[in-house]
Amino acid sequence: MNRMKTLWSVLGALAILTTGSTFAAHHEKGESATNPPGTPIADARQARAAQVRAMRASTEACWIKSNTRQLGDWEFNGEWSNPQGVRTRFNGEMTLTLKSPGTFQAKGKNLSNGNEFENVWGVKDGKYAMNDNPFTVAHCTEFENGNFLVVQRWSNANGEFEWKAFFAADHVTQVNQFRPLSTEEHNEAPYAPFLTRWDTRVK
Repeated sequence: MNRMKTLWSVLGALAILTTGSTFAAHHEKGESATNPPGTPIADARQARAAQVRAMRASTEACWIKSNTRQLGDWEFNGEWSNPQGVRTRFNGEMTLTLKSPGTFQAKGKNLSNGNEFENVWGVKDGKYAMNDNPFTVAHCTEFENGNFLVVQRWSNANGEFEWKAFFAADHVTQVNQFRPLSTEEHNEAPYAPFLTRWDTRVK
């Protein structure tokens, strides 16, 4: 009796697996039949996918080139605003190096308070991160004169952030902006600048 129960259990399981496999096969076949390769819809999808991949690769190459150009020693000055609107000026020095292909490291010192810092950021397969915190590159343009404009975005529990930087050979201008995540404020408040910084290359 137990053998019969076991046999029926096995047969039942096989029936379920067979039904699932058959359904999946019919589903895939139906998808292929709906938009087989070579049809206008399938071709359009492939073209869009190829365009997205090309744009992603172009942005990544631009971003790497913009960061690579900044390798060396820098002095920086800036102004930071806290949530209450109190502004604090700061200045310091840092050295930017290539840690590994596509990954950069900045080590320096904030001379205003004596604090030393180290930041590491990079990209791999279109995924960007700074100190293991992910961000996206919304825009990267290389101009004819060799300068760059880069826009990066990220978010955390406080809100959304946007970083814009203009890279020239001997100076970099950076602006950090913030928008809160709460629905009421988010829909109405534009990105508000909370940090500006000017970097000058050390000759």
